[in-house]
Amino acid sequence: MPLREGMLFQLPGAMGIGKLRAVGGDGDDCEIEVFNSVIRQSTLEVLQSTLDRAYLSPQTRVYVRGDAGYNIGRVRHYAPSGDGLIEYEVRFPNGKDQFLSETELFVRPWRSPDDPAEVLAVGGAESQFLHDTRQPARRALLELRSASQGMTALLSAGVELVPHQVAAVRRILSDPVQRYLLADEVGLGKTIEAGLVIRQRLIDDPETEVLVAVPGHLISQWQDELNGKLRLSQFGERFEVCAHEDLPRVRRVPDLLVVDEVHHLVGVSQGALAAAAARLNELSLRTPSLLLLSATPVFGDEAKFLTLLNLLDPVAHSLEDLDGFKTKLTHRQELGRLLLSLDPQGSGLVLRQRAAELIELFPDDLIVQSLASQLIEASKAKSPEVSGLAMALRQHVADSYRIHQRLIRSRRADAAGWEFRARGPAFAEDEMPPMAHVREEIVDHPVMIDLLSGLEDWRAAATSAIARGEADEAVLAARYVELLEAAGISCAQFRETLDAEPPFPGEANIRADLIRLAAEGDCDISSLDLVASSIQRLLNALARETTAPKVVAFSSSNVRAEQLAALIPDAVLLTASAEWPQIEAGLSNFAAPDGASVLILDRDGEEGLNLSFADAIVHLDLPFSAARLEQRIGRLDRFGRTKDAIRHRILLPSDEEASPWAAWQRLLAEGMHIYHGSISDVQFLLEDIEAQIARALLHQGANAAEALIPEVRSRIAAERRAQHEQSALDRIALAEDPAERLIEAINDAEAEEDKIEEAVENWAVKTLQLQKRRCDPGESDPFLWRPGQTTLIPKEPWRETFDSFEDEPLTWRRRIAMRRSNVALLRPGMPLIDALERFTRWDDRGSAFATWRKHCEWVGEGWMGFRVCLIAEPGLTEDNLLAPDPRQLAIARRAQQYFPLSHTLLHVEASGAPIVDVALNAILALPYVSDRAPGRPWVDVNLGSRPDLFASIIDPGQFAQICRSVRDKAISTFRDSEAFRNQTAQAEASALAAYERRRARLARRADAGEDITDELGAAEAVLTAVSHPTVRIDAMGFFIVSGLKA
Repeated sequence: MPLREGMLFQLPGAMGIGKLRAVGGDGDDCEIEVFNSVIRQSTLEVLQSTLDRAYLSPQTRVYVRGDAGYNIGRVRHYAPSGDGLIEYEVRFPNGKDQFLSETELFVRPWRSPDDPAEVLAVGGAESQFLHDTRQPARRALLELRSASQGMTALLSAGVELVPHQVAAVRRILSDPVQRYLLADEVGLGKTIEAGLVIRQRLIDDPETEVLVAVPGHLISQWQDELNGKLRLSQFGERFEVCAHEDLPRVRRVPDLLVVDEVHHLVGVSQGALAAAAARLNELSLRTPSLLLLSATPVFGDEAKFLTLLNLLDPVAHSLEDLDGFKTKLTHRQELGRLLLSLDPQGSGLVLRQRAAELIELFPDDLIVQSLASQLIEASKAKSPEVSGLAMALRQHVADSYRIHQRLIRSRRADAAGWEFRARGPAFAEDEMPPMAHVREEIVDHPVMIDLLSGLEDWRAAATSAIARGEADEAVLAARYVELLEAAGISCAQFRETLDAEPPFPGEANIRADLIRLAAEGDCDISSLDLVASSIQRLLNALARETTAPKVVAFSSSNVRAEQLAALIPDAVLLTASAEWPQIEAGLSNFAAPDGASVLILDRDGEEGLNLSFADAIVHLDLPFSAARLEQRIGRLDRFGRTKDAIRHRILLPSDEEASPWAAWQRLLAEGMHIYHGSISDVQFLLEDIEAQIARALLHQGANAAEALIPEVRSRIAAERRAQHEQSALDRIALAEDPAERLIEAINDAEAEEDKIEEAVENWAVKTLQLQKRRCDPGESDPFLWRPGQTTLIPKEPWRETFDSFEDEPLTWRRRIAMRRSNVALLRPGMPLIDALERFTRWDDRGSAFATWRKHCEWVGEGWMGFRVCLIAEPGLTEDNLLAPDPRQLAIARRAQQYFPLSHTLLHVEASGAPIVDVALNAILALPYVSDRAPGRPWVDVNLGSRPDLFASIIDPGQFAQICRSVRDKAISTFRDSEAFRNQTAQAEASALAAYERRRARLARRADAGEDITDELGAAEAVLTAVSHPTVRIDAMGFFIVSGLKA
């Protein structure tokens, strides 16, 4: 293809379209002109071999150089010419069409929105009708963006906004270094937090590559959560979910790596996951963004805790300094205890004591010295500043002396304003827990009495072997508990467990007797008839209290689960052998109001499933593991549960006086209170407690185990107090700006969804002519948006997004999107709305108008003036409308916490001075109407389509100068207004205080050897952006006002 000057070619990096200006002497270098605006052009040097021809789609905005500047039009059609060039039919604002060669046309890059003042100045004004539909849409969407502080994933995901989740997401997304450990307790929504971060990264840059690594059995659940709740399917195949075991096969380093249940891969050097753990170490060093998820409490295992933090920041958390890390943890707890007592509402004496302690602890911290000294004096004088000083001191210390800046952990106890439903009736700390919701039932087995007697013989032989030094106490204690648990499941399970280990000295004959007894009971499944009857009685009782009762039955044995399912024909059975489609179908059946009433699960069903809608649990056996029982209950005790206390049926194999199963059940109920509240927060402690209980059962029997109940309660309470103190610094640091304010702002912004719908659809549907169709003719929601032949959006590069969503059900109503996972919520952050906003900024249709308004109430000479629509925001430049820089976006989000984006409309004189005349302002605020209707006191003339008339009123050259002068004057006047100066001053004061705190914290990390250059630079950029906000023109219109005969 011969190259011709003026041909249109694609710009590098999909930035848009440029014009060939010259070919180098060597024949390969080319010069491409980039038409940034009517007043700014630039050139690029590219290789001829990289050139790719560009073609203009219908409705593309084009500029044509004329005698007095540029004329602006839109492409209607095109046709090839014989010389390799393309001719385009272009329509201009005066309605005239003209065929022009591509050599005469200029197109702005996709990333460059034009200045409306320049569009108006060069004669590019269009009808005010376009402006009147564009601006309400712009304002509605800008208000939503402003409320979300740029985190539009919160708006568009269609999930409920929960304070602790929003706080975690905001902390990550407003940090240019997005490397965090999410360690919330079970059921608090780590998946949602990670999913919102992923969604925002894909919103910010659809080319982002995300890899999510999870345990293999959770792959389908993660995919369902990410696609169903978070709607990540809107972004195509930019994210992948893989099993931990597949990490060694990952070759490309993702932009964002998310690892769930990461504790399974920490400190692993042998076994099936060793290669995955090694690959995670490699990827963590190379991926720019890393989210690690673990509900397992990390405080109880210092080595694992340090290893997790090392993945995030190997410099700050060296694996060579475990002893130093343990010391820091101890000091952290002591400091947390001190800060908890530094209560802003506490007594003056206590506040003075704590302030004095902090002065002594941190002699080199000037901020501590100043705030603590001020607090001491203020408390003596009983000043009203006491509370503020105490809060500032707590915040500074917590923020500066946390040892892990990148760990976010929420606990159920800290989830203020968002609480789980109670597992059981409330009770005072010194009372016995009421157990009306828990019933124990005995399922007698014909051989159980003999088995118990044989187990007592086994226990006696085991203790003798330990006493003789022939066996290990810990091994046999754990072995005894395994046998008890197996006997509670089935005779077959008991025999299999007996055979699993070699005998200890003195066990052989006892084992033979036990195996014989177990074999006699293998074919006797009559006990399951009792279980089935118990489930039916439970369903009958629930039916008197609720419609469509649902019961979940757990068995540790897949064989017993299958046997029970055979006795309850309508039950759903899901075991380890089930494939995901079967699991999904079974869960859907169980969840449906008219579906199955009973769900039977084996041990695999104890993790991952969300069964919050169920009423009760039947335990076919009682695991001698509190963590497993917690997992069972946790399937129902989750966020979103609306049911009352969870009912339990505990099926025990014996009602003997000294039954070890009864003793274990009492420990669970009265020692751990597991049927009344979660114990996931003390998981590490439970391992030690269970070992202690196992030793007591082995050496002294059931009564000795029951005697441990008070000690177990005491140890759990002490552990929780310690965790409360350890996490105090984190909670105080994260509470600097409560997430409730952000959620309230979002709720306020979208309170009137009907008005948002009307404003945006007047622009998108009525003006740009997207076609709106109802999915169901009888319902207004959901609906479809589809481009049609008359849609005024060019194919390149905008229509691809609109085309890809033409079959996706849409809604403006959050409640519908939350209820129906296949319906997309129309909000900023949804690709369709984001494309609409970017196109609206780039296309500038409706951003400039010129109107002659004739009004009956206007008396006297004609008047000329302007409407100026301004946007104020933190002073950061958005370089690329299609792919902004992630670091810059993080800084912008942090800056918007202090200086939110705002939209202002001004009417000004031709001199740029604001109009104070109320009557004139009222006339200018009227909508555009081109026909004189009876009773309407005004009519409008579109001067943009009448250039000759326009030129006869005001000289085009003079008008261009006035437009630019008014633009500059309006911006200056707005900046000088008292309201704007006050807003800027308040925002700057808040940002400066935050900057000083952050700088102090970074200084301490720098002293420890960390490189703080990037983080300090980001903090300085935030302060600069807030101190020097940007005010830009979003739209500008010209008015002539004159009288009109009635």
